Amino acid sequence: MFIAVTLFSLSNALILFASSGKRNRGNIYLGILFLCISLRGFASGTTILALHPILQKIVSNNLLPLFFLFGPLTYFYIRHEVLDISFKLKRDFKHLLVFSLSIINMLPYYLSSNAYKESTIALTLKNQLYFLRVHLWFIDSAAYYIGGPIHTLFYLTLSLYTVSIRNKALSNKLTAEGFDKIIKWLYIFITIFYAFTIANLFFSLYVFLTGNLLPILMPLVTGILFMYLNVQIYKHPQVLFGIKFSKSKDANSIVHINKAKPKITLDASFEMRFNQQLEQYHVNKEYVTSDFTMAFIANDLEVPEYVLNNYFKNELKVKFTDFRNELRIKYYCESINKEDLKRYTAHAIANKYGFSNIKSLKKAFDTCQPESYEAFHSKLMNN
Repeated sequence: MFIAVTLFSLSNALILFASSGKRNRGNIYLGILFLCISLRGFASGTTILALHPILQKIVSNNLLPLFFLFGPLTYFYIRHEVLDISFKLKRDFKHLLVFSLSIINMLPYYLSSNAYKESTIALTLKNQLYFLRVHLWFIDSAAYYIGGPIHTLFYLTLSLYTVSIRNKALSNKLTAEGFDKIIKWLYIFITIFYAFTIANLFFSLYVFLTGNLLPILMPLVTGILFMYLNVQIYKHPQVLFGIKFSKSKDANSIVHINKAKPKITLDASFEMRFNQQLEQYHVNKEYVTSDFTMAFIANDLEVPEYVLNNYFKNELKVKFTDFRNELRIKYYCESINKEDLKRYTAHAIANKYGFSNIKSLKKAFDTCQPESYEAFHSKLMNN
């Protein structure tokens, strides 16, 4: 049964990858999560026996670090769906620290000879309890089977908090019906994954503490839970893919709930709050940092990002990037001096004012100012 569940999960991972696009970017995180769980499923004691020896060598202990990806991937998916925040390595590397350390711990095993790996697999096939006693660098394999689920439970709790407490922006973005459908799916997903993770933790602890294996019960319980989670993808297709598996009269209507756009209304005080916040940015010069994005301003103003985007588009009649560049170039013109130009490199000056290189600064300058960058620079140096 567990082999069938693993194959079914693998096929669903491919479906999620294929459906991930402009309207369903969050599916990429879910697809990677299902792929990782499927690969770990092939390495389980009941499934690995049915694999070819070459595949046994690939999936056996090599994939242990994947245990520490389940939690972060779940959180990245939930965060994207609720807060519309995508993964960025510079910001999210901290969520991958445990995964990275687990790979480092595996290095001696990865670098060991084929003979040693084959003997380890042979011992595991001969005595299925051996999977908890594989010697690695700092910690043995038991830490992966027990620590992995604990790590995942932490991120599931963080995900539950995100769905329950931090859903204000999502509720503002969606119609009531769309919001209810997405929240319902996310609660179902988290609840089933909670049960699946707790079951894995319980069985790992039981085997580790008692030395007794549960050859039928363990794959049966975890297999049923994971199968149920996979089935839920097809019970919520409109949320995940924006499609309907039905023959009703509206079967052709494709409704992407997560992209529903309600009527945008701004309260009378919004312009005043925006200008006050802009004054604060002038004081702190926050617009020269890489964090100064539309999402950053929206968070400060406590409004959904799409509301702020609408304000720039329809009220200010300007693109956000042009607005930001104008602030940076204005500050550049007010503060740059001859001594700075002599003391620092062009690249360093560009970075100081929020640009990645001098070419970007020059382009923004020529767009925002009536005179060219070269003319301004020459005038400054001759004064």
